[in-house]
Amino acid sequence: MLQRKQFSFREQNVPRLLSLNNLEGLYFLPLGGSNEIGMNLNLYGYGAPGELTEWIIVDFGVSFSHTPDRVIVPDIHPFLEITDPKQIKGIVLTHGHEDHIGALPYIHHLLPELPIYATPFTAFLLQQKAIESKIVMDIREIPLSGSVEIGHFVVDYVSLTHSIPESNAILIRTPKGKIFHTGDWKISKETMVGGGICEKTLRAIGDQGITAIVCDSTTVFEEGFSGSEVDVSHRLISCVKELKEGRVVIGCFASNVERLTSCYLAAKASGRVPILAGRSLQRIAKAAIHCGYFSSDMNFLEIKEAENIPPEKQLIIATGSQGEPKAALTAMAIGTHHFLTLGEGDHVIFSCRVIPGNEKSVYALQNCLTSKGVNVITSKIAGEIHVSGHPYREELRQMYTWIRPHISVPTHGEARHLREHANLAKSLGVPHDMCIENGMVLHLDKEKPKVAGFISHGKLIVDGKKRLIPENGIEMNERFALLEKGIVFISRHVRKGNRIHISVSFEGLFEHNERETWSKEIRKRVFQCYVSKSASEETEKIGHASDGLKQRIEERVRQFFRQRIGKEPLLCIHI
Repeated sequence: MLQRKQFSFREQNVPRLLSLNNLEGLYFLPLGGSNEIGMNLNLYGYGAPGELTEWIIVDFGVSFSHTPDRVIVPDIHPFLEITDPKQIKGIVLTHGHEDHIGALPYIHHLLPELPIYATPFTAFLLQQKAIESKIVMDIREIPLSGSVEIGHFVVDYVSLTHSIPESNAILIRTPKGKIFHTGDWKISKETMVGGGICEKTLRAIGDQGITAIVCDSTTVFEEGFSGSEVDVSHRLISCVKELKEGRVVIGCFASNVERLTSCYLAAKASGRVPILAGRSLQRIAKAAIHCGYFSSDMNFLEIKEAENIPPEKQLIIATGSQGEPKAALTAMAIGTHHFLTLGEGDHVIFSCRVIPGNEKSVYALQNCLTSKGVNVITSKIAGEIHVSGHPYREELRQMYTWIRPHISVPTHGEARHLREHANLAKSLGVPHDMCIENGMVLHLDKEKPKVAGFISHGKLIVDGKKRLIPENGIEMNERFALLEKGIVFISRHVRKGNRIHISVSFEGLFEHNERETWSKEIRKRVFQCYVSKSASEETEKIGHASDGLKQRIEERVRQFFRQRIGKEPLLCIHI
């Protein structure tokens, strides 16, 4: 009888690893996407006796913050500091979603010569990013169901289905075992774009003997099956045909080419003109045309070309269904869009789900639209006008039946998703379920898998266009403190006759009509520091005060704010 093991690193005493160069065997190391949804970064290592450990990277994505609007990337610096960079052999991409490829333009300078492997649709999207960022990436296109040898790794692309074309699982073959890395997936046997999932292929992979499956956990709590894009298409067409007057706007995820096809069919069935609003939609449409996923007669207008089309003839497909501040739908709602403002008599269909964490921004957008007289339509009103691109429980059960792994490693989910996925794998008879987190180095031995240790990991904020700063570093902590506390600037000037002048100014504190009163109070306390005996003893010469004087001013002003407003703003003192 097989012995089971379930792991949580919080319950174990595992060491911090100071080097990853001499690991023997097969290893998995997530630095993003485990214990969170998005920002996927997965590393696989193989070490042969007497040789340095080789590594490949699978996906390198971003996540987003809307308040404020930020792009966040996983921090790979700690990994690079304890690994020989020459032993990183390549980057393998499963599909083209931003949470799987979006970080590459920002971290390219760290790995400038590393080859990047992708199937045609993903390769085209990444090449467009490289052009926009004015960088050169070594992108190597792999055909669908193709293979590539990368060092000791043989990587086979396995076509699955998801909410973007060419979503692939990666079968990683090494002398120490085989790993089936699913990427994002669902079971669709009937599709509108591309091929469906192939049960025969997946069963054949399972027959090879799979050491571990590293598997998507996003919708593990949902019973049954995720549903079909074909069914969504029928419902969307019916919904649009019922709307006779005003504009129809459909908010959806830009990368869902099947959904864009459904929107196009809905426009044609209702006598409307399909119009794209948003750069990411235009980018995806360009990729779909390039790869042959749009038929030659499928033509979309850009929003700037729709000026002379009557509202009742417009069907606009727009970005911004998650309430993103800079997206087209948000701009239309608040009246800042260059070409269009929505109002009374218009209709907005949200053909999407609310991503966890975006509830506040989505509902704010829907409330804004409703207050302007726009008819807001969601799945609760119109039925199934969206299906998930991730596997529900029955689909997970089916995948485990086909692949039959020795080890289950849940990924792409928060802690609650990973634990539930591990419990599901246990119920299906998988010998070992390893519920790990970002930074854990997992030894994938099919008989006795274990966490070998952990390494540092973190997140980087994209500041401006390219600059990366640590999420929990001094700079970001100061910005949060400024947001919450405000700042007080205190400056001392010495004028003719050794007369001392103190100036006080504020940012993020007090209304303008209050500031002069507060400024007088603070100047009074600063002057008291100068006239005290101890302060004068520490004064070294005219125009220069000791550190002791600066400290005394800071202490007195902080005490004043604690007593008067109950908090301490940041202080910037120049003396």
